[in-house]
Amino acid sequence: MIGENDEYIDDNNNVETIDENNNQAICFEKSSILVSDAGLKNTFVSISNKNIFNKIFKCTKRQIFLPEPNSIENFQQHYNEDIYPINTYPIGKLLILNYSNFQALSLKNYPRKGSEKDVERLKCLFLKLGFVVELFENLTTSETVTAVAESTSCKQKFSCFFVAILSHGLENEFFTADDKMQIDKVATLFKIPKLAGIPKIFLIQACQGFINMESNKESTNLETADYEDFRSHYKFVTLPTESDVVYAFATVFGFQSVRNTLKGSWFIQNMCDVISQNVSKMDFLQMLTKVNAKLSLLKSKPKDEDSKEKSQVGSFVSYLTKEFYFCLPHGH
Repeated sequence: MIGENDEYIDDNNNVETIDENNNQAICFEKSSILVSDAGLKNTFVSISNKNIFNKIFKCTKRQIFLPEPNSIENFQQHYNEDIYPINTYPIGKLLILNYSNFQALSLKNYPRKGSEKDVERLKCLFLKLGFVVELFENLTTSETVTAVAESTSCKQKFSCFFVAILSHGLENEFFTADDKMQIDKVATLFKIPKLAGIPKIFLIQACQGFINMESNKESTNLETADYEDFRSHYKFVTLPTESDVVYAFATVFGFQSVRNTLKGSWFIQNMCDVISQNVSKMDFLQMLTKVNAKLSLLKSKPKDEDSKEKSQVGSFVSYLTKEFYFCLPHGH
């Protein structure tokens, strides 16, 4: 599993990742680097002279992947007023918005290596689950809006809709190829009659700030100075409160998330592990809790004894009105 028993090299320090269950650390390839999806704090600046992007940037065309043909009867559920119905095939769509290369001068030297592993893992898993997978890479802000609008306006009916946003980020913001965009602006594009009443789930692999989450057992809280600085800069995030929506974040607002440059991000890789292992056992909110439990066991341990261990835990906001299962457990 991603994050267990691996040694990494950070931009500044050699670090290793330890699973607290066995307290062991085994060397991994030294080309593997543990990095943050916030990049360097001072690199996030306002972007000007946007006209240059029209000249030097070409977006990757849409890629669509279809699941194997299957009988709809295999996916139809008996009606249960407490559970979202799965009554279509494909059962849903996964829209992947992957941003791994940036044209802005402030981010150009911080590509998101390893993000391709998250893309491949998500694609393979959701195809097996009976989803259409639609992939866009390195879009500008305007291209992102167009891509999402086109994806939601297709005539095919689905039982659910997933969106995976993979990028650098800040509180309620992620970076596109040429600028940054608020998550709630993307969510607003899903407020259309066609998608009313079905689960719309957003998976956001991006930092939500610059604070490192420390795993020091003797001091689990932020230092007072860090906390006061956090409060002074923290923006209270407001998310659209439309029903049937889940926002699942790789980390807590204000904090950084972790990505392995060879294996992918802790959040997405563990999310895929949990879904594949519990697809017929748990509803989705139980899965998110399980993901948090797995993340809480991971920590990056710097070889520099003066440095503190870093950890991560996800967060989610749910406006679901029913339970959501990819595949109903026996007896439902």
